[in-house]
Amino acid sequence: MGKLGEVKDIAAIGPLRTVLSDVARGGADRAAAFTAIKAIDAGQIADTDRSALWAAFTGTREERPAEQVAKALIAGGFNDRSVVPALIAGLDEGRNKAWFANVLLLRHLTGQAIGPEYSFGSRQSHEAEFARWRTWAATNAAK
Repeated sequence: MGKLGEVKDIAAIGPLRTVLSDVARGGADRAAAFTAIKAIDAGQIADTDRSALWAAFTGTREERPAEQVAKALIAGGFNDRSVVPALIAGLDEGRNKAWFANVLLLRHLTGQAIGPEYSFGSRQSHEAEFARWRTWAATNAAK
């Protein structure tokens, strides 16, 4: 287990509590959020907690809950870059309501400032930004 910084502790609690209070969430998501909150309250979070949150993220198909889980992953120090291809594959506004959560995690994991910056806007502008992510992935795949 690694000690989280105080700012990260505070930043993660809100999104995790949102996951807990969302009645549409499944049991595994709630359990992952509860485990992570307990770990943060104790000042520590294990890699297994991050893994549980990642599992919750991949099972989330709705925009708001996915963004909250993404924020909790970011606040909890999630750093598994092996998920970048899956996140880029999920950049499809027509098939994935939670596409903006993918963008949040991509920015965190890669350090890139590629957009879209907000979940609202035209589908055409979003597609242009998704294309930028795909181009970035193609040129950085071997790194």
